[in-house]
Amino acid sequence: MYDEGDSVTATGSGSTRTCKLSIPYSWSLTSAATDIMTTGYFVTATAGATGNPTRTSTRSPLDSRTMPANGATTALTASVTQ
Repeated sequence: MYDEGDSVTATGSGSTRTCKLSIPYSWSLTSAATDIMTTGYFVTATAGATGNPTRTSTRSPLDSRTMPANGATTALTASVTQ
């Protein structure tokens, strides 16, 4: 099992924020036809300059799929309400 992650700051205004991240990976696979990639997310909402968490949200798995082709980009959209 491999685990990759990324952390980004949301952009936007009002009640809508967007997080875009990229997680490049290189894993030794047993079989690209049968190996599965599972994605999830962890969101932390903060308030003010202190950065103290006011709420967190996690979902895992969000999505499962067979491994993308080497060099492929996989787009995934998660709608989170905080």
